[in-house]
Amino acid sequence: MPRNQPTLHEAMRTILLGQPDQTATLQTLSEENIRLDLYRQDSGDGPHPLPIQFKLRTFNHPEFEFSEPDMVRYLG
Repeated sequence: MPRNQPTLHEAMRTILLGQPDQTATLQTLSEENIRLDLYRQDSGDGPHPLPIQFKLRTFNHPEFEFSEPDMVRYLG
């Protein structure tokens, strides 16, 4: 049975709101997602997403800003 979980961008927002300047590296997003077990693929039954998946999500949601080499910032 699928677990109740946030979407990936909701998990990103939760993580970034707890970071200084609401900014984190892709690796930090990935590690915090795993630590908090916020989001898993396949309706919550699969693996945690890879860092690159956090980067890709920033391009679909204007509340996030990606900057090279690997930083994501929540703009609100």
